[in-house]
Amino acid sequence: MKNKFYYIGLNFFMPGMGQMAAGRYVRGLLQATGSLIAVFRLAAAVFIPLTEFYKGNMLSEEIPEISLSAILTPVLIFLIILAWSIIDMMFGPKEKTEKFRGENHK
Repeated sequence: MKNKFYYIGLNFFMPGMGQMAAGRYVRGLLQATGSLIAVFRLAAAVFIPLTEFYKGNMLSEEIPEISLSAILTPVLIFLIILAWSIIDMMFGPKEKTEKFRGENHK
């Protein structure tokens, strides 16, 4: 039986990964999906203005505008989901009293 710090460590690679490894698939899938959406939204907020800029005249002195709120919102959402996944693993099912990874431990 791996302890809960192993599962918390997995969440640092991708939020929700620790929940899925612990057998809590619905929570893990929700957290993983939310974090991936936040990462893709952040990438879109940065790269779409840059691609629009490079379609035009690259020698112009105009700098593409990247909205600060378009960057900070996905970052904040990702950090909230990361905190949720860590707190959920810390205070989730107790190893000795509840079902954890499909096995009963007494």
